[in-house]
Amino acid sequence: MKAPSWSSTAAAPCAPPWSATSSPAPRRTTAGLGLVLHGAVRDSATLAGLRLGIKALGAIPRKSAKEGAGAVDVAVTFGGVTFRPGDVLHADDDGIALLPEGTVN
Repeated sequence: MKAPSWSSTAAAPCAPPWSATSSPAPRRTTAGLGLVLHGAVRDSATLAGLRLGIKALGAIPRKSAKEGAGAVDVAVTFGGVTFRPGDVLHADDDGIALLPEGTVN
């Protein structure tokens, strides 16, 4: 299975799940601060200026619905990968590496 292409500039057909003003602050770890989104963002120019790593499927100008839906500390699966609370995620401009909890000292 081919991994999804992560981009901050590709067009996306749906409303963004996150924008610079729509969501609570993400969690900070000892290594850094960031978000991985299975969807698009808006306000990409503003987001690019933040000290925050963001991996999203794309950017879109359409406003989100802000339904308030969501959960914290639950496993989520997208792109054929399951992200679980406690996993260690490393990301840069070239991609993402996910290490299951307990594999890093």
